[in-house]
Amino acid sequence: MRLAIVSAYPPNPEGEADYVERLVRALVKQDAGLTILVLAQKQDGAEADSQPLPHVHVLRVVDPQHGLKKHLSFIPILRAVRAFRPDVVHFSPGMKQDYGGIMGEPLLLCMLGMRLLGKPSLLSLHNSLLRGDVAAVCREKGLGAITAWIFRNYYTTLLKLQSRLVSLISFVSAGDDPPILEELMRTCGCSRQKTMFESHPCEFRPTDDARMSAAKQALGIGGRRVVLTTGFLRQDKGLHILLQSASRLLPDLDDVVVAVAGQPQRPQDHSYANELKTLAGSIPERARILLEFRYLTTAEFDVYLDAADILVVPYLRAPGPSGPIHHALSRGKAVIATDVGHNRGLGGVCLLVPPEQPAALEKAIRGLLTDPEKLAQFRTHAAGYAREHSWDRLAATYLAHFRNLTNGESIAPGRTPQNHLSEKTSTEVSPRS
Repeated sequence: MRLAIVSAYPPNPEGEADYVERLVRALVKQDAGLTILVLAQKQDGAEADSQPLPHVHVLRVVDPQHGLKKHLSFIPILRAVRAFRPDVVHFSPGMKQDYGGIMGEPLLLCMLGMRLLGKPSLLSLHNSLLRGDVAAVCREKGLGAITAWIFRNYYTTLLKLQSRLVSLISFVSAGDDPPILEELMRTCGCSRQKTMFESHPCEFRPTDDARMSAAKQALGIGGRRVVLTTGFLRQDKGLHILLQSASRLLPDLDDVVVAVAGQPQRPQDHSYANELKTLAGSIPERARILLEFRYLTTAEFDVYLDAADILVVPYLRAPGPSGPIHHALSRGKAVIATDVGHNRGLGGVCLLVPPEQPAALEKAIRGLLTDPEKLAQFRTHAAGYAREHSWDRLAATYLAHFRNLTNGESIAPGRTPQNHLSEKTSTEVSPRS
């Protein structure tokens, strides 16, 4: 089988790039006859044409830094697809500004091109703003009622166009039975017949005591306990809520360090980082607040996660499954997350708290730090979830769907996406998952 994937790919720092690389590795491990072409964005320090794995070829044909070329990104993608002649085309994560237009609209022409070329296609949707999220974005941008109405309807129209142009759409979700799935399907105008969902997988690699101790030493914090939040720095990540909680938490828990590590991307994100520095500076226990506002290499990211006793994800909204959550679960870490969006699918695995409530977040953190049994319970939940949700299992699911699409099959009407996945892949899931 020949598979073309239109996606970001490392060293691109975005979560979708890491996701696709891990998926590609799992796919070629399970199917030695699979040949993959990844059509990715150009990236500083990355070769334009490379072969990172046997039977995996990466062509960087999209130039997100060049205005005109970015808006014409569909042309080199279509040319590469025609030359490669794949059996299936996989778009992941779909439209984004790297592909030009306002929201990545030129990618719709690629999807239309696949239909005209008779190529079945699958779209993995990593992020999708629900109605409440769109309203929040409009408020943050200060849009008037008419402009907000136009934005909301334009955005949902684009989502529906994507869904109609591809053969199958997969919602990348958190948990096995995400409560927001029905709303996602309505927002995107998807029928059950062409919908599936995939639980964001984990790479099970629990942190043992020795590695945790070494990581704490590497960060220069000795044997102190670490409450960590990490990822891209944006106001909707709610990092200020964690620092407000820290002002309540740190005075009487003198062996605790709060660490905020991540990279601001846009100009407004750098302003937000400065606001966080000011907020941290106003806390008397500032010496026990570790701020690292830059891009973290994979090795540095691993050190922070290994050092953490608790990962906190205080997002104001979660339009997609959180990468930091799943990295933390992979290491058997206790996770506290806000009860919003995709996070809600991990109730019972993570400790969920209301968003934008520093007192509630502080209570949850304190509750785990002062109750070793409860902390151990959430670590057990994390490790169990990571064991069950492997990349091998996801790869088996994808291979089954790629074969179905190649054979002209589709999801049977009336089945839930969950049942479809389990029925199609029950005999193909790796015993290691």
